[in-house]
Amino acid sequence: MKFEVSFNEIFFSMKKSRQDFSLLHVSNTNLNVIIEGLKIFNFNYVDKMFWLVTSGKSITLNEFGKELAEHNCILFLESINNFHFLSNYIVDDERYLSVYDYKLSKVIFQMDFSSTIFLLEKENLFVLKFGENLEKKEIYSYSISDSQGFKWHFSLLSLPPIPKTDVYNKDADWEVKKFIGVLDNKLWIALNHHSIIALDIATGQLKQKISSIPDFNSEWLPAAIPLPESIIITAESNKLFGFMWEFYWEINPKNGLIEFTDLTNYLKEYNIRNDNTNYVLVGDIIYFISQHVSAVGGFNRKTKKLNWHFKFQANKDGQFPKLKEIKGNEQMLGVLDLDENLYVFENNKPAITHSLRA
Repeated sequence: MKFEVSFNEIFFSMKKSRQDFSLLHVSNTNLNVIIEGLKIFNFNYVDKMFWLVTSGKSITLNEFGKELAEHNCILFLESINNFHFLSNYIVDDERYLSVYDYKLSKVIFQMDFSSTIFLLEKENLFVLKFGENLEKKEIYSYSISDSQGFKWHFSLLSLPPIPKTDVYNKDADWEVKKFIGVLDNKLWIALNHHSIIALDIATGQLKQKISSIPDFNSEWLPAAIPLPESIIITAESNKLFGFMWEFYWEINPKNGLIEFTDLTNYLKEYNIRNDNTNYVLVGDIIYFISQHVSAVGGFNRKTKKLNWHFKFQANKDGQFPKLKEIKGNEQMLGVLDLDENLYVFENNKPAITHSLRA
């Protein structure tokens, strides 16, 4: 099952058989069918339009399910602001990474390789180019408004030696885990070895490398950023922040100083923690899933306290749902488990209003 949340609505694809899917819609406790009988690999919902990836093509539908157009993009990876999609094209078995302007209905930028780690920030496209053995070391920057395209290249091979502080894989080479985003005119990148780096978006010059947290003491983690790929950016507060397991931290992009909070004792009282790098930020509230106890929580970044939490009950066989994904906004949250059950929470209240089975 794939699902998307838009304001007070959830859209999700439900598999009836191997070839037969339905695209459905939940709003104000009502369940409606958008389209049936179509094999759906992926979909996006943008400006009250659906972009469905089916066999060998993409289809545009209006909000009522009426087909508007067909496109030859094989896979839309992500919807981007400024009316852009980033997509992988396949032409004669060759793969191309392309920027597709859906208002103009055409490709406005294209490269002769594909990647699944990328970031489009205004006119800047940052791409991780995989090596022959799928090494994740080479970062490229392009301008999608420039006919020349290429701006700069940065290799992780230029970084200092690895710190060897990890509990596991101490000798692993440097590797990109995630492009966090752009802040303070720097591209922030999550690496392995509990580290992040910042590159100048104009030149690619290394501006900062951040890892250690001197006052952090843990029996099972080094004194460093717990998990860099859980970090996101809040432009309104001009900070980077991360929330993972029992730890919350904020990073000042100017000087790299880290404000760290160990919530181990507090969260232990509720038998809950964040076990997933993907969470939902709504204002000051972080909505997260706790996989080891089948729970959903709302953590207040300002008070460092839980606003609410919800624990799932065991089924008739004594099994708890194994949660794997959360999406949402201030109106609605969707939580998906490994058995493809979708649980819907409305108005940010700790109560399930819908439970949908794929």
